[in-house]
Order: sequence, then C-alpha cells, then structure tokens
Amino acid sequence: MTQSPGAQFERLLEIMRRLREPGGCPWDREQTRASLKPFLVEETYEVLEAIESGEAEALRESSATCSCRSSSTLRSRPSAASSTWRRCSRASSTR
Repeated sequence: MTQSPGAQFERLLEIMRRLREPGGCPWDREQTRASLKPFLVEETYEVLEAIESGEAEALRESSATCSCRSSSTLRSRPSAASSTWRRCSRASSTR
C-alpha cells in the first residue's frame, strides 16, 4: 500500500533524526544550513532544467532530491517541518 505524502514526509524526518543521532552518519551531523546551501542551489537548478526539458521522470527525481535537501535544512526543528507539511497538505487538499 502506498503511503500518503504526509506519512512519507514523516518517514523522511524520522530517517533524518536517525542519521543525526550518535552512531548515525558523521557527515549529516556536521552539516549546517550554511554548508547545505550549495547543494540546495545545485538541486534547484536541476529542478529548473527538468521543468524546461518537459521530462516528467527527470522532474520527479530532481524535485524529490531538492525536497530532501531542503528538508535537511529544517533539522534543528523537525517538529516545525512536520506541522508546516500538515498545514500545506490540508490547504492543497481543499482546492
């Protein structure tokens, strides 16, 4: 069964928490919002290129990577990220 977007986002936040825990990934624990900026900029350009190309699969892939990178910048307040996601999900489902 496919998870809802909200459940998938919650899973992403849980994975990020585990990566930053003791015994997790040293690289992830060292990252700051500033150190992640170049990655986010690069991924954003890839999303723009995918939009220009019109290739749906490229857009899905680059959007997912960009979302993951941008979610990483929220690591200091994962509960805020989660509540923001829920508000956005509710707003888009009422359209």
